[in-house]
Amino acid sequence: MKKKAFFFLFLSGGVALFFVFLFYPLIKYVWGENERYRIRTIVQKRSPQDTLKCAYLAEVLGLSSDRKSYLYRFNIKEGEKRLQENPLIKKAIIKKVKPHTLFVDYALRKPIAYVADFANTAVDEAGVLFPFAPFYTPKNLPEVYFADAGENQVWGRRIGEAKMRLVREILELFPAHSLSWIDLSKSESEHLGEKEIIVGNKKHLLRLSKGAYKKEIGYYALLNQLYLDSRKECCTIDFRLPDVAFIKFNAR
Repeated sequence: MKKKAFFFLFLSGGVALFFVFLFYPLIKYVWGENERYRIRTIVQKRSPQDTLKCAYLAEVLGLSSDRKSYLYRFNIKEGEKRLQENPLIKKAIIKKVKPHTLFVDYALRKPIAYVADFANTAVDEAGVLFPFAPFYTPKNLPEVYFADAGENQVWGRRIGEAKMRLVREILELFPAHSLSWIDLSKSESEHLGEKEIIVGNKKHLLRLSKGAYKKEIGYYALLNQLYLDSRKECCTIDFRLPDVAFIKFNAR
């Protein structure tokens, strides 16, 4: 009985396989290259502020009007990989919607600063560099100078974690939109007399020591509240000597 059952199972499997090969061209047409299932639309989950144009998403996904692509042939995993390899996109999910639509849910990287080392470049909290215009609406962000000439391929690269930690912590210590720039070009200098972090806005430039910048920013907040805020002059404040602030007012 077991041999008979095995024989019939094997025979039915062989017949099924035969019919698959026999009707494969028809199946391929109905499910693969039927014009009904040709990809014609990309729908994206919109955020309230910044979104990418559908034409740009199509370009990243390798879809074009002059080359037909079909819903049942589209590889979702490959498409998600393409999107996530794009420096603008942090994560992405794609779903197929019959008969001819791709639904794309993605998260753009959130810029925390412009990168002064390169043209049209921003950086997010993770230190990833990506193009800013024309993908984002204008934002009031500080410029950060890392002194990193780097490679020709800028977008998609990561800034080192040590420098990014400095940037994040400095930004957290100041009220939102109160900083215009952060200069870390000398933060790793081997000469103690040159090692410093420079931050500033339209009125004040601060020269901070790397080892005590948190405490020095606290001193600046107190100075600003008690003395500097009432003055109209711009000034440079050097905190690099312990517990001392040298204030130099700019000549009018």
